[in-house]
Amino acid sequence: MRKSIPKTNNIGRPGWSKHIAKTTSKASSTLGFARRNLRTCPKSCRKTAYIALIRSVLEYGSVVRDPYLSKDIDKLEKIQRSAARFITGDYKSRQEGAVTDMLKQLDLQSLKDRRTNAKLIFLYKVVEGVVPAINPETFLIPNRPKRQVKAVKFIDYICRGEAKLSWQSQVYIVLT
Repeated sequence: MRKSIPKTNNIGRPGWSKHIAKTTSKASSTLGFARRNLRTCPKSCRKTAYIALIRSVLEYGSVVRDPYLSKDIDKLEKIQRSAARFITGDYKSRQEGAVTDMLKQLDLQSLKDRRTNAKLIFLYKVVEGVVPAINPETFLIPNRPKRQVKAVKFIDYICRGEAKLSWQSQVYIVLT
């Protein structure tokens, strides 16, 4: 049986465009639901509904999948910009910068900035050992100066002992 190979981007990793299309589709339909049902609610209620129902969908797993293609970033930001119009109830203003002003007025950061902050917070938690599922010693290698000669540790697989040797002072010869 032949297995299908996932479509990859130019780096060789599976692309996120299909996943982002599904995410934006779900967020868009949820925004439509909120528009239909929260039309008469106050602005604070609509903002809370956006944060809880729509932005949470857009940001779910954003530490793992941070889109780098501008078309994917624009898809995600388009939902937030549409939500800003929904929250303020202003669908008519079309002058340049109107939605950006709405986002500032509502105190909503761009999703790209929020993803960057989330990645930095997650990296800090990993380095400090706050994330319990990940052991930092398995993938974080401390940065050390390159021009110093340090003793190298070898594990003797025959007796499971640890031998510390310097490449200058000792030489092990294996006799067979």
